[in-house]
Amino acid sequence: MAMCACGGVTNNTSNSSRSNSNTSSSANTNTNSDTKSASSEGEKPAINKDAFGFYTEIKESPDPKAFIGRSVTVTELDLKEIEPSTLHLGYSWYFFVECEGSFSDYMSVKDVVAKRAKDNPVQATIKGVIKEASKDKVTLDPCVLTDVKK
Repeated sequence: MAMCACGGVTNNTSNSSRSNSNTSSSANTNTNSDTKSASSEGEKPAINKDAFGFYTEIKESPDPKAFIGRSVTVTELDLKEIEPSTLHLGYSWYFFVECEGSFSDYMSVKDVVAKRAKDNPVQATIKGVIKEASKDKVTLDPCVLTDVKK
């Protein structure tokens, strides 16, 4: 079985043996299943969801900590507060996302964001890597603000 995993890793030899594509298709199936198990342990697929979808996925997970290390892009989050090194965002008032990064450039709009947070919040899109996760709060670090809807 280690030989299959090695064959999947060394892609240089697969380029020279394209004529064996019919015989290697079953081997590729095995390699794909090995890759899936490897990706579930190491590199996990990125999450790209709106605030409700992200909230639902975390809330319904039996173990939110399983999301740690995954890249994520979340749209339509309510921007609650801006600090120089952290954005506080949320979905309604019962799910929060902390976005850790450098946000000094946004301090000029801190008061506007705080005033609008309760009635008509500014919606933001963020992208980062999950550092901590629970049913009520997720922390992304590093994290960047990629879009703001006024």
